[in-house]
Amino acid sequence: TQDGELEVPPVITSDTMTMDAVQGIMFFGFSNFKLLPRNNDDFIGLNVPLDSTNLPQSTVSVLEVNPLEGIRIYPNPARDFVYVDVAGTDFYSVELVDMAGAVVAKRTQMQGKETLDLSGFKGGMYILRVYSQDGKYNQINRVSITR
Repeated sequence: TQDGELEVPPVITSDTMTMDAVQGIMFFGFSNFKLLPRNNDDFIGLNVPLDSTNLPQSTVSVLEVNPLEGIRIYPNPARDFVYVDVAGTDFYSVELVDMAGAVVAKRTQMQGKETLDLSGFKGGMYILRVYSQDGKYNQINRVSITR
């Protein structure tokens, strides 16, 4: 590369070319998007042959988890307790995390509407993670504790 630009020849396109997707590096600035494919392997499902670099696929990905349906956390802001009400799941777990990232409380095998005791915690902002029965956390909520 030279000044961050890849030294690859451009792909000349025509209106007969189709592809399923393109991946690459996304830039955004001043309300403009720019997608720069890194090499020919970034064109997925292209109907014309291109020279392949046969590079290994990236192991970096984003885990997409659907949020739990029907979750309610109230009252918020809370003082001494908060209700966690999850409909449509057998069991779930919750973790209360402070702003430093430390798990300060954890409860498992919760079902339906449960009360989470907050009386032993200082006032401030916390993160409440709600996990589904299979152990993947499905929703993250901010909870404010007032004193």
